Amino acid sequence: EIVFKKYIMSLGVFYFGPLLCGKSRDKYKANRSPNHFEKITILNVSPLDCEITFCFQHDYKAVTYLLDPPTMTLKPNEQQTLTVWAYPTGSGVFEDSIVCCIKENPEPVTFRICCQGVRPELELDRKQLCFEKLLLHRKESKSLFFKNNTPLPVAWRISGLENIGEDFSLSDDMGVVEAFSEYCLQVYFKASKALNIKKAIRLEVSDAENILGIVQIENIQIIAEAYDVALDISFPKGTDGSLEFGSVRVMDEAKQMLSLKNKGKYEIGFSFSVES
Repeated sequence: EIVFKKYIMSLGVFYFGPLLCGKSRDKYKANRSPNHFEKITILNVSPLDCEITFCFQHDYKAVTYLLDPPTMTLKPNEQQTLTVWAYPTGSGVFEDSIVCCIKENPEPVTFRICCQGVRPELELDRKQLCFEKLLLHRKESKSLFFKNNTPLPVAWRISGLENIGEDFSLSDDMGVVEAFSEYCLQVYFKASKALNIKKAIRLEVSDAENILGIVQIENIQIIAEAYDVALDISFPKGTDGSLEFGSVRVMDEAKQMLSLKNKGKYEIGFSFSVES
């Protein structure tokens, strides 16, 4: 189970969950990214006024975490809201603690927080699809697996299909691979004309909302050959495409020469049958 914005009792930590790393935090106070912030209620349960200052134990430069307001004054039984934002700049787990310093109280209160920075990425089972040689008008398909090993969905699209011609098609040219899952892309080759190619299509990977744009590019090489059977049959001169034996005496033998010439690139098999 992938956890988002939950307090994990067994660990004593508030876990923001997996977050897209490198996301801009311009206008972060507008709270346009719900997964990146949490509101914490601060309640004064003492009979005296409290002056509280908030800071982070480690992230004092606010590289990953931010909070607002940095200070608050609470009357007895009064409560205010502290907002905490998490914007990881790289991949990995970022742990810290919110330190609450209460005036005239020598013991600060700490509140552990954690988030995981995730960079969209897909793993391919191979980067070359080899169809080898295919006889004209035959069809063949190859499978290509995209595996998402991250806890966030990842978007993908295929470009450059126009470079390899109309004989190739895909089961899909774009889509989303959910967290910790994989997708099988089918590449079809239908040989409509003789060709021999070695070209590439491109896999472009981005986050599901296309916030960061393309973050990964993989070139997938396509190797394919389509060929035709080219056979030249030569009959004896003056026979007009047939074998004429004329009148043959019983028990005698007559012969006619028929030549076959393979004009193609590959060996071909043949057989003759006599129809009555």
